[in-house]
Amino acid sequence: MKIVITSKLEKVICNMLSGFTLNMNTTNEALPPARLMQMISNADGLISTKSDKITKTIIDVAHKLKIIANCDNDTDNIDIDYATYKGIVVCSTKDILTQSVAELGFALMMNIARRINEVDKYTKIGSLNSCANHNAILGVELYKKTLGIFGFDTVGQMISKMAIGFNMDIIYHDNYPNKQAELLTNATYATMDELIEWSDIIIITAPISDNNKYTFTINEFKKMKKHSIIINIGGSGIIKENDLVQALQNNLIFGAGLDSHENIFKVNDELKKLNNVIVTPYISSATFNAKMQMVKSCAEAVSSFLESGIIPTSAINKINHNI
Repeated sequence: MKIVITSKLEKVICNMLSGFTLNMNTTNEALPPARLMQMISNADGLISTKSDKITKTIIDVAHKLKIIANCDNDTDNIDIDYATYKGIVVCSTKDILTQSVAELGFALMMNIARRINEVDKYTKIGSLNSCANHNAILGVELYKKTLGIFGFDTVGQMISKMAIGFNMDIIYHDNYPNKQAELLTNATYATMDELIEWSDIIIITAPISDNNKYTFTINEFKKMKKHSIIINIGGSGIIKENDLVQALQNNLIFGAGLDSHENIFKVNDELKKLNNVIVTPYISSATFNAKMQMVKSCAEAVSSFLESGIIPTSAINKINHNI
């Protein structure tokens, strides 16, 4: 059986999949769609990453495909519904990444709050005199501020535990209250209006869905505190970025940190021009430990399913499918 690996991953994956025929991209560049379609046409398994757009067209070419293991914390890049319709198991490595994603969210929050990226830039170009005027680089403190978490999954819960050390008041919004998690994290359920109006910092950890696309638009930014911060380490498209640009340009909010973007393949050009925003290229999983665990998880999911037909615990869709 053949497995396609779209990115240059750690060598351990070749050892773990030694019993299969492997076709792996050995470069650091994403595969062009035409090349991906060519490689996947007779593949039984696919190990993909965030940079691969697995569309209906791609899936239709892969007549033998039985499983897709996405080496990432979400699957925004895959047409899940169509894959499910075609009987293809889709797996992610989300559960492995709780710590690394939460740490990145906290790092973005602290960076924006103290304007570290701005001061770093000014210092490196020799503008120490302007930085010496502290009134020009005033930031906000996190101590005893209200942290609002949009999506109270394992990542949101980990962030709330980190925030306890700053004596932050923690509120969250999700589809339903999670009383058990509240006991462990000192967090309190809030309505969406309460989350927007009460929070000094909002961190988005929820994945994208039909129900939460463009949850944060100019209407929400107008209701937020003037010195509030918004961070997105969750799903792409939860923030309407043109509205975020407007809010940042007009000082409706203090700043933003985005590791997830409305367009997963291109950063908004207007955001690039602003000092009060940090944009990172989906680096929530970019730690040595996380990357190795992700690779092993994908290899184990694909090999076990193709060999035994047992659906992996990392599967995110439900299918009736026998190989």
